[in-house]
This record gives sequence, C-alpha cells and structure tokens, in this order.
Amino acid sequence: MAAITPPTPGVRGPAPLIPGGVEATFFAALSEYIDRRVEERVEARLRALTAQQAGEAALSVAEVAALKRRDPKTVRRWIREGLPATKRGGAWVVRRADLDRFIAGEGQRATSSTATSILASVGVLHPR
Repeated sequence: MAAITPPTPGVRGPAPLIPGGVEATFFAALSEYIDRRVEERVEARLRALTAQQAGEAALSVAEVAALKRRDPKTVRRWIREGLPATKRGGAWVVRRADLDRFIAGEGQRATSSTATSILASVGVLHPR
C-alpha cells in the first residue's frame, strides 16, 4: 500500500509543469477570456428576452381589472368568453396585446348590438 502524504499548507493542486509561472499566467488569461465571453452571451440573451417580453407584457387578472377599471370577476368572464389567457403558477395571465385586441372587439360588438336594439326600438328594424 502506498503511503499518503499530507498536502503542503498553502499549495493547491500539483506543482506547475512549466517553471516561472507561465502556466498560471496562461490559465488566468484563459479564465478572463471565458468569463468575458460568457458575460457577453448572457447579456445578449437577456437583451433579446427583454425586448421580446416588452411587446408581450403579461398581466394578472387583478392587474387587468385595475387597468380597465373592472371587477376581477368580469375579467374572468372575459377569459371564459374568449380573452386569450394562460395559467402560470395556477393564476390566469393575459398578454397586453391580446387584452387590447379583445377590448377593441368587445367595443365593436357592443356598438353593433346597441345600434341594433335602438333601431328595433324605434321600429326601423325588426328584432330576430
């Protein structure tokens, strides 16, 4: 059985292969280069995700209700009626662009049904 020698205090790893610290300098430069490259790639990915998410801001039911000055029950009804939403962590989330599209369509439907009911009430149009 080979004898186990205790490590020398203050020395980590094997002795340098190349005398004069050239190896340490090389690995330090390599480490700095890798750190810079990783940091650049992470920052680029974060910028891309931030730009992508800026156009697709996700709102909770409570945030939609506060934004549109409606009750959260109304927002949940909108989701049942076709407002595109997804569940994240058990809670409904609505993209801002989908909300704006849905509200614009809701206004058009309300206007046409209101106009139809007014025309029907004055006898110009017969209700179906």
